[in-house]
Amino acid sequence: MASPKVYSRPAGAMETFFKKLGDSGPREGPEHGACLGVFQLEFPDITSKVRAAQYIAAAWETLGKRYPVLRAEISEPPFPVDEVGRERPIITVRSSTEATFGETSFSTHPGCPNIDALFSTTPHISQSKTATCHWLPDPGQVILRLSHWRTDGLGKLLLAHEFLSTLGSLVQFGHEQGHADVKTVLTRWRQQQQTRSSPPMLSPSIEELVRKYLPPPTNPKEASASAADALVRALVNGPPSIALPTTGGGPNTTSRAAIRLSTRGSERLRDSCRASGLTVTCALHAAIIRATLSHIPRKPGAEPGSYALFAPVDLRAPLMAALPSVPEVQTYCSRPTGNYLSGLPLRINGVTGKSFAVLARELAASYASRDATRAELLHIAEPYADKMADLFATFGGSPGCPYPGTPVITSLGVLDGLIRETYPPPKQQDSRNDTASAAVKPVLRVTDLWNSPECATGILTLSPWSWAGKLTLSAVWNDRFYDRSIATKILHKTMDELEVGLGMPKHRDSYQVIYGCSDDATRINRLPIQPFPKPKAMPAPRLTGTLPGMPLRISSGRRIGLGVAFIAGSFLISSMAMRKNSSNRESGPKVLTGSGVGVKAPNHPIKGNLSIASACHNFVVVPILPNIKFNMIPFVETGGGDSPSIIALAEQISSLCSQVSSYLTANSFPEPGFKADAGTVPQTPDYEALRAPLNDAVLDLLRLINGPKATLLDLCFSHYNLAAMQIALDRGFPHHVPVASATGSDAGKGATVAEIAQKAGMDQDRTGRILKLLATQRIFEEVVDDPHSECHDEGSRRFTHTASSALLARDVPFYAALHLQVDDNFRAASESAAQISLAPFASSATDCPFSKAYGSSMYQYIAQRPEKAERFAKAMVGWAEGELRQMHELHSGYPWESLEGGTVVDIGGGNGHISIGLARKFPTLNFIVQDISLPMLSAGKKNQVDGHDHEVYKHLSFQHYDFFQPQPVHDASVFLMRQVLHNYNDEESIKIIRAVIPAMECCAGPLLINDLIIPKTGTIPRYQEEQLRKIDINMMVLLGAKQRSRAEWVKLIKEADERLEVVRAVESVSGGPGLIEVRLRAQ
Repeated sequence: MASPKVYSRPAGAMETFFKKLGDSGPREGPEHGACLGVFQLEFPDITSKVRAAQYIAAAWETLGKRYPVLRAEISEPPFPVDEVGRERPIITVRSSTEATFGETSFSTHPGCPNIDALFSTTPHISQSKTATCHWLPDPGQVILRLSHWRTDGLGKLLLAHEFLSTLGSLVQFGHEQGHADVKTVLTRWRQQQQTRSSPPMLSPSIEELVRKYLPPPTNPKEASASAADALVRALVNGPPSIALPTTGGGPNTTSRAAIRLSTRGSERLRDSCRASGLTVTCALHAAIIRATLSHIPRKPGAEPGSYALFAPVDLRAPLMAALPSVPEVQTYCSRPTGNYLSGLPLRINGVTGKSFAVLARELAASYASRDATRAELLHIAEPYADKMADLFATFGGSPGCPYPGTPVITSLGVLDGLIRETYPPPKQQDSRNDTASAAVKPVLRVTDLWNSPECATGILTLSPWSWAGKLTLSAVWNDRFYDRSIATKILHKTMDELEVGLGMPKHRDSYQVIYGCSDDATRINRLPIQPFPKPKAMPAPRLTGTLPGMPLRISSGRRIGLGVAFIAGSFLISSMAMRKNSSNRESGPKVLTGSGVGVKAPNHPIKGNLSIASACHNFVVVPILPNIKFNMIPFVETGGGDSPSIIALAEQISSLCSQVSSYLTANSFPEPGFKADAGTVPQTPDYEALRAPLNDAVLDLLRLINGPKATLLDLCFSHYNLAAMQIALDRGFPHHVPVASATGSDAGKGATVAEIAQKAGMDQDRTGRILKLLATQRIFEEVVDDPHSECHDEGSRRFTHTASSALLARDVPFYAALHLQVDDNFRAASESAAQISLAPFASSATDCPFSKAYGSSMYQYIAQRPEKAERFAKAMVGWAEGELRQMHELHSGYPWESLEGGTVVDIGGGNGHISIGLARKFPTLNFIVQDISLPMLSAGKKNQVDGHDHEVYKHLSFQHYDFFQPQPVHDASVFLMRQVLHNYNDEESIKIIRAVIPAMECCAGPLLINDLIIPKTGTIPRYQEEQLRKIDINMMVLLGAKQRSRAEWVKLIKEADERLEVVRAVESVSGGPGLIEVRLRAQ
């Protein structure tokens, strides 16, 4: 007889992390973070309860043979230390356990009502050395439990799918055996299963695959450690995270509660999120943060809290993308075993002062920003995981560390594509396509499912998912820290925040509260589900303003897919529509598709494709794992999506208009209007969060109604509008029409064409024609006494101000800014194609459309023309006023309060207006404002001497400096560049960055780049993206420069010096400058 074989290897960094995390609770209690899947099953009538239990045991035994990691053991502390001093437990698989795995790891529990009762009455099963399977015949539930070190979140669901597929196949196999007894059926089944090829014993760790196949970075050890430190600092540096107060006193057991929405309630929530331009995940996450805040005692004068946690991200996808031609990598990353993930910091500062809409937008921007960094984690996965393990071991002992009471959201999204309602699926029930035969074959039905981890610490985990058309939000907690009441309050408060934040009507009867992962077994405090009340008969509502008289049909709208983000050991599965691949219907190897990947992968029992991404939103397409079909409705983009209907857009517009109106009323803002005395719209993050998606929807509706030809014609004729505006501003039209004043005037009567033409110094004919065109844009308004009578004297036509033209007459800096755009900049833009023809591959201040149009760079042109310089200075005042409203990311994206008494060098700081804003908010800091412009520095010094805001200006000093030269200050805490590098191409920007490096070598301070970060397409409303893209082309036209995406910033900074590292990049949620923290890696 052959001796038993033993397979072992050291655990990888993430496996070690989850082992340590699992051991963080008391040893007699649950294993923290262990994965639990609960599936309510309905067997066919021909399957008895006894036979059902035996079938489940046999299916579980089969899975243990296919994936030995389910029966592997991991060593206990103290762990062995490897050659470089890292603690690594040993994972061991013994071939002798294969025969006994099924009987030792499967158990039946008659009379047990639910999972809470199971684990509270038999706590020893939480300490099993292998994965376990439990059958609860009374509620009809099967529970799969496995330690998190065995696989990641995606692997758990893939294992569950394979288990249910195996069980469904066994049910049909038993039916085909006729009247054979169950023992005979299982003997034949096991014989059939022996023909399957065995997979490798243990999947390698992520670092094994990286070291084996990816080329090492320069200075791999030092670079990896430094980058890992930087990511940890990004979480730790900042105010502590908000946390729920613990109650204490309960037993060391895990409890569960959930809110389940009805099908109609789920549709209503999806539709409301779509109308607000949000994903359901971001909306839920924002609601959970606000629900948490409602349970935190408020202290007068306390600093606003933050929300901080590590959000694990998928590394399977970037590894497959990096090594598309390596079969071993594609195979292991496609299997349902292995811990191929890492984590990235998520920090939202100042949450107590932020609305639901702002929080949701910041979360969306943070998720999008983290996507670009996943591939960078491959080389630092090992040291980073070790540092995460050390940090999490403190559980609040370290400032900024995620507190135990910080609610963690683990959004699973739509699970219908992973877990089916029938096994086998209908189309697979008969391979011979014999309809009559397939109709009588029994199937296993999954009637409900639950995702639930174990919890041994004070972390409250909230997990939303959608399955079979219903949305569930579950809460999991340890009774030592919380009782049922606080968890239930958080769930109800989250729903309240969603309803208010999304403008949904309150329908508490549209959801129920369930305890213990059992819809039927436990009915404590359960709210009955009732249908939504039918609307009373009434005339169809109509939109006013933009689309007068357009009838709206009230409907539920299209369903949208939800992103699937497995946080705390899970991943985001994109809910984008998957293309059918003919190769998936053929026998033999399947083809991986997506992101340019096209490689062979082994056969897998699941058909179709699955796209995996790394954060809680629906915009990233990454390599697709083989053979899993995601049967979901396509995600509807912000602003209407790929193919919105006219009615759906009209409903979205109606909903957003209601929210805008409610916001204006609640905050005492005047209703917008076209009259000259109408109030201006608010410039707040909350209003911007409503305005941007509303613009998207309105513009998309117009594009659909007008059609592509009219839309393109309108775009290409728009320069005639600009020509009219150019003449009006150049000849001073806004100043030639009276504006109402406090003392009263004849402003309401306006001015005639003849009067305006005389003051403008031009003929009446063209004056009138220009005014009429501008009036179609509601810039000026013609006074028409009788629209049906003809006016034979064009000079007598009268025009008055509208809100837009009156703004131009009153706001001198804004007038100058627009005049600059339609005059010099417009003329320069018209030379764009000609300049590219002359220099197809050059873009700089001397090779750009402006230099082509005027024969010199923009700054040289302005300096040589005093009248142009005066207008430019006025325009910059207007832009500066707007800049001061876009300081959020600069103020909140860096822990300024930690620099007590430190010095900030404001490079290219002009007259110091940015430093003044920082000095007001952080009065212990000192600032050195540097600029090459002596007039700008003089203006700042003059304000200082004149005694303006003495308490602020005493912290400022001014220094003449050319930032192309070496930085003279070598003892700074921070070097700041705000909107400097966007004025230069990459070559010049690299020179500017390199000029700071010698000073950075002398101090530990970072370089902060406060500049636009162009988000990925689809991560912000299209309207916002258009504004950013226009600014980018503006820089191209005027200076041969550019705005940059996060990836472009990282590339630029690395080209300046390989030692520079981007520690964090915070994108703006309102379209303003983001913040990039750059540090010099220690040598």
